[in-house]
Amino acid sequence: MKRWLPALALLGCSLAPAPAGAQDVACAVPALVDKPPADAATDELRRFSTGAGVRVAVIDTGVAPHPEIAHLRPGRDFVASDALMDCDNHGTAVAGIIAGRTLGIAPEAEIISVRQTSAHYRDVDAGNLHTLTDAIHNALDEGASVLNISVVSCLEPAFASRLDASGLTAALHRAEQQGAVVVAAAGNAGPDCEPGFEVFPAHFPTVLAVAARADAHTVASYSLPAELSATGTAAAAPAPG
Repeated sequence: MKRWLPALALLGCSLAPAPAGAQDVACAVPALVDKPPADAATDELRRFSTGAGVRVAVIDTGVAPHPEIAHLRPGRDFVASDALMDCDNHGTAVAGIIAGRTLGIAPEAEIISVRQTSAHYRDVDAGNLHTLTDAIHNALDEGASVLNISVVSCLEPAFASRLDASGLTAALHRAEQQGAVVVAAAGNAGPDCEPGFEVFPAHFPTVLAVAARADAHTVASYSLPAELSATGTAAAAPAPG
């Protein structure tokens, strides 16, 4: 049986940078559930669009091959050497929500996996603004018209103001010029990410920042606010392995 993750809150994941010299740690092991039934509301949405002909770059922790994801190919791997490996059980779940056969919104979309970060490879120069910038350029080089960034960085305003984000700004400008849509999580609220903090890249004006909703009308308690919102919890999602 192919693995499925149980109910997960997926919008706004944040992976903190690891200390220099830290050793690799074992890959996450998902809890398994039975394959969920198809959702009538999702089937209704597919009457309008299936994602056919659309390339979606998932800039995340990698996307592992899974029968649920019909169209998948690797982009660059900024963590190790295989963008079709997902040690964190995150990028694969995100890709399944986008393009999974059973519950995905756009099952005919082509997923391009760009592995930009991982909590399981500690002694690598990844998961930072430089690799995020390069990941955006790689997604555009691969012809993506939608870029999904669910793993974001949240910074205190005084620190954020001292960062040189010119490269990221240029990458996002290129995306806009090419007509690509960049969608990013608004960020998870907490002691290290409070309202008023700057979330990269969600706070940029050309990025569609998305908050997580707890129900049809309420933003989830763990999510920072944004002008757009979407359901923050999936009933189940594909898992690596």
